[in-house]
Amino acid sequence: VGTFIAGLLLIWSKFHDSRHRASIPLENSRWTAVFGVADDDCWTESAKKDCLANPLNEQLWKSNIVRRSDEYYQSIEADYKKPFWLGLEIKASELKKAQLAGATRLHLGLLYSHYDVWVEGEKVQSGDYRENDLPVVLDMSSRQLQNDKSIRVAVNVTRDGKMKTVDAGWFVPEMGFFTAEASEQQLRWVAFSQDTRFYVVFAVFLLFGLIFRIAAITKETKVEYPAASVFAFIIALSQFIEADSTFRLLGPALYYQINNALLMAEIFGVMSLGLSVARSREKYLRIINIAIPVAFLTAFALSLVKSDDGNITEFILTYLTPTAYLLAAISCF
Repeated sequence: VGTFIAGLLLIWSKFHDSRHRASIPLENSRWTAVFGVADDDCWTESAKKDCLANPLNEQLWKSNIVRRSDEYYQSIEADYKKPFWLGLEIKASELKKAQLAGATRLHLGLLYSHYDVWVEGEKVQSGDYRENDLPVVLDMSSRQLQNDKSIRVAVNVTRDGKMKTVDAGWFVPEMGFFTAEASEQQLRWVAFSQDTRFYVVFAVFLLFGLIFRIAAITKETKVEYPAASVFAFIIALSQFIEADSTFRLLGPALYYQINNALLMAEIFGVMSLGLSVARSREKYLRIINIAIPVAFLTAFALSLVKSDDGNITEFILTYLTPTAYLLAAISCF
């Protein structure tokens, strides 16, 4: 209960404390995108005029594809190996407002890939999600903020062909200019939403699993206790796998294999719990209990045969998991 209340207070403060928001927000509609163009033209002097990071090259800035639009995500999912560029033009008036507000940290969003950031045609930062899972942040100098003309920021995103999600919009702070304090708060929120919350829930369900396991030993007639214990352990493992640090440690391929297996185990686990609470369907309960490890191994093996990019996971979560919970609830009546 205490963990639940603390979580609610944290989420409430996140959405109601204006001090931790961007002083100068930069909406998704301000960003443009170009797909299928690498950064080969950006490394030799003779070809730099064709580089999309060149502020004099209008191709990126005049693109009709807007960041995080439907067309944008369709282009991302069309080819997991295709590189792309993101472009943002920041007005001189916005730069001056940021300087007056002391908002010197420019947040550019969270990219699940390798990226290179260019400001006015000059490469200023590189990064990789596997090494740093926080949003892309630039420290803007006084000289840049005192510009009398707009500046153009370009981001080249290079993909490895394994990640379906590249530019996430959920649990990710808004983009724009932040003060140092607000920036720090935003980065802490990302760390909480991607790591801490999963490990907290992991610990809670692990504790539940142990409690029900002990209860099952002391009261063997209570068939729902073993089922609740198994279900709690499955949920605990699922939450541990979902944590971003675990994901980066495993890599996309192994992550999806284990996650699919746990999702299938969760489906049969919740049905087993429902039947055990009903107590009138022991034959089906025995079948379900046998099916849990079989489903786990089958889902893992299927992911080995078919390289998964998240589509199987999405299918299970969208259709199979809700159906299983509904059937488990119905079986109790």
